[in-house]
Amino acid sequence: MATSVKPEMHHKRQPFLLARLFPFMRVHLGKYLGLFVMSIITAIIGILPALFLQVAIDAVTESHDMSVIAVIIWLMITYGVIGGLLGFFSTYLREYLGNKIVMDMRVKLYSHVNELSFSYFDSVRTGDVMARVMQDVAQLQMYATIGILTLATNVATLAGVLAILFSWNPIIGSIFLIDIPFILIGMRSFSKRVAPANARVRKANGIISASIQDCLNGIREV
Repeated sequence: MATSVKPEMHHKRQPFLLARLFPFMRVHLGKYLGLFVMSIITAIIGILPALFLQVAIDAVTESHDMSVIAVIIWLMITYGVIGGLLGFFSTYLREYLGNKIVMDMRVKLYSHVNELSFSYFDSVRTGDVMARVMQDVAQLQMYATIGILTLATNVATLAGVLAILFSWNPIIGSIFLIDIPFILIGMRSFSKRVAPANARVRKANGIISASIQDCLNGIREV
């Protein structure tokens, strides 16, 4: 894990990133499942206001039943409370899992670095190793928590929106469905452009860390 990754090889390693992270995530699999469930429920709750608004408008315009408005208001309040509680607990659990995974990865990476030969450190700057241990692991934390959960939440939201659109009007739902391949193509193109830039940023951070490390180690001479 401590060996440096060349920028041009970065995009080839990405598809295997989740598989390499899974051993660290498997230890907390139960908490991950709970977090996934809360995230999906939060995503489903997020599309309820549109349904509440539809019911309220239909009740007023068709049957002129104003009593439905009071029911909708109480449902909106209940929705807000439940959504807030789920958001709090999911954020707390997400941060807990993220820090636990970071701790496990840094401990394993530190042990691995201590087992490397002296010849390895003759060709690699100390700052590069520090960047791997600190900055790269922090990026993996974002991927293992926010990245994966955001993907699950977006998929659940998309499925819910499609279900509502098709229940309202199949033609509108079909039009929305046609846009999805173009969105995926755009995301793929964006990812290909960002990956090399991200690799250059990582390399620059390693150089900065190495310069600071060398300066502090030789501060008397400096």
